[in-house]
Amino acid sequence: MMRKYKVYAKILGYVLPDEVIEIKGCKIERMPYKEQKERGFKPIEGRAFKPQRMSYLSFPRGADFRIMQSEYVVSTILDHGSPNEAVGLAEGRFNKLIGALMLYMDYWTSNHCPGSKIRLYEYDYQICKMYEIVDGKEIEIKELRPTSSGAFMCKYPAHMNFADDFEKIIEYLDCKDKVFINSLEYFVDGIRGIISSLPEEKILLDLFKAIESIIRELKIKRKSFKTRIKIGLKKIGLDDEEIKNIIEFYKIRSDGNLAHSSIKKFGFPHQYPKPHDAGYYLYDIYQLKTLSHKALINYFNYIKDRYEVSINHPKYKDSGRENKLVQIIENFSIDSWNHKFIFNTKEKNKRKRTPLIKREFAKVFDVSLNQIKVLESKSDGLVLELGQKRDTKNIIK
Repeated sequence: MMRKYKVYAKILGYVLPDEVIEIKGCKIERMPYKEQKERGFKPIEGRAFKPQRMSYLSFPRGADFRIMQSEYVVSTILDHGSPNEAVGLAEGRFNKLIGALMLYMDYWTSNHCPGSKIRLYEYDYQICKMYEIVDGKEIEIKELRPTSSGAFMCKYPAHMNFADDFEKIIEYLDCKDKVFINSLEYFVDGIRGIISSLPEEKILLDLFKAIESIIRELKIKRKSFKTRIKIGLKKIGLDDEEIKNIIEFYKIRSDGNLAHSSIKKFGFPHQYPKPHDAGYYLYDIYQLKTLSHKALINYFNYIKDRYEVSINHPKYKDSGRENKLVQIIENFSIDSWNHKFIFNTKEKNKRKRTPLIKREFAKVFDVSLNQIKVLESKSDGLVLELGQKRDTKNIIK
């Protein structure tokens, strides 16, 4: 026996009707937030389609994890035997509707905004409630958990020799450099955004921010950020083609004020710029993912040759540790470099003290003085950088 269902979804779009309209079996109308709350509108949860011993990631049809706020809803009525199958049919109908609306935007903008170069605006929806129609009344269906017919990352892990490289993982986790930590967070947000199908603007911004944070930390004294990208990425070992591609992504990230929406009156956070403010571009998000990944790895290898030195003035004149470096291997501050040293000295004159530290470093690392660069100098310490990679096994501990 065929049953009749009505599926509701919230809908977001650049242009929506002022009055109720019906298009090809779909009704778009305004529904106050109060009524939505009374109806209990919320995203539908999905369920596993292969609960047996198998790992995978899937997106069940109709299920959603996002938060969507909109006074507009779209609904459709279907005749079908199963509520979960009806959800899939409703999703197909809604997909077709928003696809047609996005195509319609080309015609709409040419008539209402003829001077605009943008002809595409996004639409999306979120299924949030289903009812069975019985004798003309809506009866809520409370147990609705659709399944997915497809998945990816199936049967992971593909290999089980994780422990072979365990020490390398510890190196990344133990890194205390705040720029590396922040860049890694942006990178992870970008990757998870791809998997979760978040807005492209958000994904691009996160992945580029992972690179941008590194560039800004290198403190290259140039007016143009584009020039700083060229010099900074060359410094950490990216090749000319990779740098060229990153500059192209920088143009996309900058054009249209992508990172910070200029329309402030709506109060949107800058992580989610308004699409019509940001513009639309063709770009390879997987290429940016790869570039962000390499920039992070190269930066990590780069900062392994940076050293934070704290100055310690011995209380007793007969201290046997005068003008010596000792590595601190615990109690790292959250913003310290990968390696931290303490320099024991009686010398209080900053100008005289710095050469002493550089000479001690030259002996410890067996390098020439001109390979040691002072990046930052303070009254209680300084940050040094060694000019090239070298074996650190013989560092004084």
